[in-house]
Amino acid sequence: MTFATRRSLRRSQTIDYDELADTKIGLASMLPSTQPKRRGRPPKSSTSVLHRKLPGSKPRGRPPSTAPHIMTDERIALKLGWRLRTSVKMGKRVGDAARSVYLLSRQWPWDLVAGFKPKRWGIEILESMRKLFRIIHRVFTADEHRNDFQFVKNYLRGCAMKRDRRRPQLKNCDIEDACDYFAVGDNARRDTAHATVTGLKRSISTVVQEDEDGWLDFTGIGIDLFDDEDEDDEYVDIATPTKRSRTPSSPPLSPKRARTADPTETRQQTITDITNSLRSLHAQKQKEFEEVTDSLDKIAVSIQTKEVTQMNHINAKVDKLTSDVKAYESEREKILKVRGIVEQQHKDMKMKADHLLQHYTSQVEEYDRLIAQANDDVLEELDRMGHGDGGLEDEEKRLEGRVKEVLEEVRHCSVVETLVRLGPGGMAKLLGRLEGNGVELVEMAESIMNEAEE
Repeated sequence: MTFATRRSLRRSQTIDYDELADTKIGLASMLPSTQPKRRGRPPKSSTSVLHRKLPGSKPRGRPPSTAPHIMTDERIALKLGWRLRTSVKMGKRVGDAARSVYLLSRQWPWDLVAGFKPKRWGIEILESMRKLFRIIHRVFTADEHRNDFQFVKNYLRGCAMKRDRRRPQLKNCDIEDACDYFAVGDNARRDTAHATVTGLKRSISTVVQEDEDGWLDFTGIGIDLFDDEDEDDEYVDIATPTKRSRTPSSPPLSPKRARTADPTETRQQTITDITNSLRSLHAQKQKEFEEVTDSLDKIAVSIQTKEVTQMNHINAKVDKLTSDVKAYESEREKILKVRGIVEQQHKDMKMKADHLLQHYTSQVEEYDRLIAQANDDVLEELDRMGHGDGGLEDEEKRLEGRVKEVLEEVRHCSVVETLVRLGPGGMAKLLGRLEGNGVELVEMAESIMNEAEE
């Protein structure tokens, strides 16, 4: 039997089995049922449309614990760490502001500023937060703020950390700056505001004892006053408010005002700080004294070197001039001697020799002039040698005076540093010893100051 024959035989058997099964099912459905019939309305199908819950229907009874709730004024006061004593109107303002913030952001004010809470919760801070989130809903769409408002938290936390990075605390001016900042609506600023701030440390905020509006501190009692599960009967279910997007009819944007830096407290100097400053001043004066001394030594060496050089030069020049004078004098003597001989011969020979005498006379006058010029040069060089070192001598005198002044300043710093290091006890002992020796230090210092003023 071939393969095709076997396959056709198998198919015919399968068709016979299926027809037999269909016949059995049809006969079973035609037979009367042995079970009793059920009376009443047939049950509804699970897929019936009427059985489904309508979209607009609300569940009956108490809402689940996960539903959004609204707190009363007293509950909000407890969360803020206050209790109302007399002013009910102020409590209503606080409650209205806090509930408005919750309706706009789906978060309570203390949850929005977790980690950088203000030092005191005032009505100004809550109303400013309400104003801020109204601006956010007017300027930004739901897709931009994503109902978590993380970029608003980051901006407020950054403002608080600019003042104190270890313990940031929110202030009303930070919220006002945020209102001006987000009201601008600039895309570049919006991208910057969405950047996450990392590495921020949370800190515990402190609450004042009593506020001027009638609120008291309710922290530190030792009892958990903020259990939300025990007071669910005070809550009212609310619907999520509709978010408004920015429209062209929005009011004009207000310019961002300049921030004013808080004044920083100056730390008082201690005895250690004064001692360190005196040591620094003493070291500075000692260094200045060494520099002035080195300059004085260098100038003294320079003066000595210059004096030796000038003396050698002047001696050489004077020696040359002296030798020239001697040569001139020897020549003059020779001329005079020749002149005497000529005069004697003229007398003897009774001849006129005026031209020869005139020649010799002119030579004698020339040599006299040269001798006088050489003497003047010698005197001028000697005078110049005496007055040439005037500038260096003046500088030397000035440096000597400066050395004395710096020595006095160094001595003054040393004395003041020693007195500061003595302290109150050491100063008392020193004054006692001086008074025992008959020396009144205070009176002596006052007399010296009076003389200086006069």
